[in-house]
Amino acid sequence: MLVFPFFDYDYARRIMAMQHDRYWNLVGFLAMEGVSFGLNAERLLGLEESEVGSFCIGFTGCDHRVLQDMHDCIAGYFRFLEYRWPLLADLDEPADVIPVWEEFAMKEFRELMMETAFARGFFNALRFSNTKTGYAGEAAMRIVQRQRYRCMFAHPPLSALARDNQVAFG
Repeated sequence: MLVFPFFDYDYARRIMAMQHDRYWNLVGFLAMEGVSFGLNAERLLGLEESEVGSFCIGFTGCDHRVLQDMHDCIAGYFRFLEYRWPLLADLDEPADVIPVWEEFAMKEFRELMMETAFARGFFNALRFSNTKTGYAGEAAMRIVQRQRYRCMFAHPPLSALARDNQVAFG
């Protein structure tokens, strides 16, 4: 996980640190959840040995970088919602925040997987990681997330605005 602000006033360092510490476990869970999604879709559709199903059955792991941007966007959105509508005010200990964060991330991922473009991108990114097809899959996931989280991306961090203005006018 890259730790940086996604939106103006995204300075929840305690939450960022907790998300960073849980990155490896959560990315693995998200990958396996996506693989389960693919197998369930194949079963529900009555497909026998589709490309996605064959890939899912043989799935043993992936390059974490394929899912890093997806994870980081979900993490930023969690902090955005927390900033706008404080949900964690009564939780003082990081150990209390971890289950709330992980439950949110899993729920958000499941909702993203309901978007055809995202799911197709997810499987292409995993199956063809570090190739043109895989990069296109990552881009497809990114487009869906940028649209879904447009309220967050409409408020870029002040440091990014300053940097952009410096480049444009400097």
